Amino acid sequence: MENLRQQIELWLLAQRDWVPAAEICQRFGVRERRLRQNGEHPGLLSDFAISSDHGFKHIHNAEDKEYFPSRARLCSHIKNEARRVRAWDSRRKNERQGIRPFLVEKFTGQTLLPV
Repeated sequence: MENLRQQIELWLLAQRDWVPAAEICQRFGVRERRLRQNGEHPGLLSDFAISSDHGFKHIHNAEDKEYFPSRARLCSHIKNEARRVRAWDSRRKNERQGIRPFLVEKFTGQTLLPV
């Protein structure tokens, strides 16, 4: 698989522009899902390509206006995942200590104490 990753990287680097996912899949005989990260498994393009509605582009060829929004999206995702883990830890700790979470009434936004 490492050899396939290297082949795709060299080819994408040579393209110098956005390449649709379908074109990469057809050329290298892989399914589109393998291009992107899947849980714990990095995608074939995770280490060297950014993605957009236009497809994929090697980070070396990406202009600042293309690279930095992709970088910002990734950083935002990382921060949100870290917040979610912190919330899980807090909730798990509270539930184990018998502290029930507050309830928020949907229509008025009032916080209700658990009974």
